[in-house]
Amino acid sequence: MNLANVSITTKSFMGQRKIRKIISIVFFREKDLRSLVEPSKMTVNQYLSYWLEVSAKEKLRERTYSSYVETLRLYVQPHLGQKGISKLSPLDIQTLYSVLQKNGFFARTIKRVYAVLLSALRQDQDGK
Repeated sequence: MNLANVSITTKSFMGQRKIRKIISIVFFREKDLRSLVEPSKMTVNQYLSYWLEVSAKEKLRERTYSSYVETLRLYVQPHLGQKGISKLSPLDIQTLYSVLQKNGFFARTIKRVYAVLLSALRQDQDGK
C-alpha cells in the first residue's frame, strides 16, 4: 500500500498530513502484526486500558492522565472499543474522525482525540 495514494475523502480541519500520519502508524502496526506476531485477540478497549495503566499513568501528570481516560472513554471506546486491536485499520480511524465531525464536535475536541489516540498507537508501534 502506497500511503501517497491513500484517498482522504472527508474535509478535515486537521489537514491531510496529520491524518496520513495516523493512518501510516496504523498501517505499519497492522503490517508488523501480520508479519511478526500472531494477531492478538485483544480489543481496542483492552489495549487502551492496558496502555493507560502501564504506560500513560507513569508518564503523565494526574490531570493529564484523567483527561486521557475521559477522552478515550467518551469518544474512542464507543466507536472502536470492541474491534480487535490487530484488526484496527486506517479506515476505522478515518471513520471515527468523520463521525465526530458529523456529530458536531468542536475541532478542539477532535484534535484532542487525535493526540491521545496517536500517543496510544505510537506506543503500540514502538513497543515501549
